[in-house]
Amino acid sequence: MKTTFNGTDYDTPQGFNTNANIPYLTNQRGSTCGLYALEYVLFQLGISDIRATANKKVSVPEAETPKSLRKIAKVNGFTQIGEILDARHFPEIISKIDIPTGKRITATVKPYNSKNMDTGKYYYLVPFDVCMSSGQPCSCAQGAYAHWCAAVGSTSDKKKILVYHWGQLREFDSSALDASNGQLQTFLPSYYIKWKRQVLDLPAQTAFKFSSYYTGSINDLLPEPQTIGNLDYKEIQEVTALALQKAAEQSGMDRLDNNLFTLVYFNKISLDTLKGKMVEVKLG
Repeated sequence: MKTTFNGTDYDTPQGFNTNANIPYLTNQRGSTCGLYALEYVLFQLGISDIRATANKKVSVPEAETPKSLRKIAKVNGFTQIGEILDARHFPEIISKIDIPTGKRITATVKPYNSKNMDTGKYYYLVPFDVCMSSGQPCSCAQGAYAHWCAAVGSTSDKKKILVYHWGQLREFDSSALDASNGQLQTFLPSYYIKWKRQVLDLPAQTAFKFSSYYTGSINDLLPEPQTIGNLDYKEIQEVTALALQKAAEQSGMDRLDNNLFTLVYFNKISLDTLKGKMVEVKLG
C-alpha cells in the first residue's frame, strides 16, 4: 500500500490497526526522543504548529525563542536538555500546550501492556532500550540506552507493534518491546556538552557536533584542537575538568553554563518512573 505525502510515495505497513497513515518527515534534534515522539502523535491528532525543538539563533533572547515542547518542558522543570525520564511529565506538558479551539487532548500514564493498546483509537508513548545499530528494542542494556517511541499500530493478534522513532515507522515484535520496557532499571552517568557557537572560530556548517552525549574520560568531552580556533586548548580542558568535578559532586543532574559551553551531568538515575509504564494519548 502506498501513501503519498508532499508528492512522494511511501510504503505503508499493511495488516496493522492504526490511524497513523501519513509519514512525518522531520528529524529528531538532540536528546529529545520523548518530545519527538509526542510531536509525531500531536501531528497525527491535527496539532501541527508546535515542534519538539525550535531553531534558535544565537542573537535571539531566550524569551523570544519560538515555542516548542522542549521549551515548555524546560520552563516547568521537567527536563534539562530535552530528555524525559519520568512518564508522568507528559500529561503535564500536554496540559500546557495551546490546543486549537474545539479540540481537547488528554494523556494518561498507564501500566505497560502491549496487549491492552487500542491503537485503532489511541496513540501510546512507550519507553524502552534501543539498539543503536538496528533501532530495534534491546533487552540487555537495563536502561543504558533508554529511548521513547510512539506506538501507533498493532496487528490483530498483537504480536507486532507499529512504532515511530528516528524518523521512520518500524515494526517491533511486541514480545521484544515488552521485554525491553520491563528491564529498564538505571540511566547511567553521562555528560552532555554544548559548545557555544559564538566562541568557536568556525562557520556553522563546518563546526563539529555542538550537542552530543559523551561518556568516558575528560578528553572525550573536548573537540579536537584544530576545531577550537583561537581558543587555548589547555585552558578549555582545565575549565571543563573543573566543571565536571563540580558536577560529579552533585547527586542527580547538574548544569553549568559559562561563556564557552553548557554542561549537564546526569548522575545514575533510577528508571522506576519509566519501567512498566506507557502514556496513552487521545482526543477528548
